[in-house]
Amino acid sequence: MGYGNEGTVHHAGGTLRMSGDGTGVVDTNLKFENYDNLYCADPSVWPFIPAANPALTLAALSLRLAQTIKAKL
Repeated sequence: MGYGNEGTVHHAGGTLRMSGDGTGVVDTNLKFENYDNLYCADPSVWPFIPAANPALTLAALSLRLAQTIKAKL
């Protein structure tokens, strides 16, 4: 399995930098830094995309985000 900086042609990513210190676009809970109720659950938050299909990792990320949002209600 190979890794690239921006992913492959079919699985682009890395366009919405995730950070825990406010220097990224989204925080570690996938919430946009400058918006109160806007979240992102797609491969763009990953810095590197594996050459293999990222569907299972995306499903896990989405479930984690759903739990985070549910806990806020």
